Amino acid sequence: SNLPVLRKDFITDKKEIELTADYGASAILLIARLLKDKTGEFVDYSFDNGLEPLVEIHSTDDVLFLRDTKTRMVGINNRDILRMETDDGDVSLSENLANYLKNEFVSKKSKDYLVVSESGIKNVEYLRKVLKIADAALIGTAFMESDDTEHFVRSFVFDGLNKTCVIE
Repeated sequence: SNLPVLRKDFITDKKEIELTADYGASAILLIARLLKDKTGEFVDYSFDNGLEPLVEIHSTDDVLFLRDTKTRMVGINNRDILRMETDDGDVSLSENLANYLKNEFVSKKSKDYLVVSESGIKNVEYLRKVLKIADAALIGTAFMESDDTEHFVRSFVFDGLNKTCVIE
């Protein structure tokens, strides 16, 4: 298939990056909160293996791990994975961190990022909200919990949205 494939997992070992490339994925999720100072090393290794890394952050502290990396895609997880928060439909973290990235971090570093809002996007209204401040959205739980997945996904895709919608 020509469709991009993202491996969304808790990657903590470079061998997992190699396996992801071997299985034909085109992108890989790297969580800055888990990798910390190794984030840049894992970003480089992903590129070396032909993968586009999506580096996930959850706080302004996580943004520090993006410094001096070749990161081009930054995911803002609206849930705190370390606290095992559930999807509650709150996307305010994306709003705050996207503005921080664009106004504070990117402008000072002269670096462009594709900003992806992750989690908490329960319906088209929330999708529209995040696409005002993010370049794309990663949606999974809302689709998986839908009674009619096909209809629900189509409502996101065909509701007049003119931005990319990344579906996990």
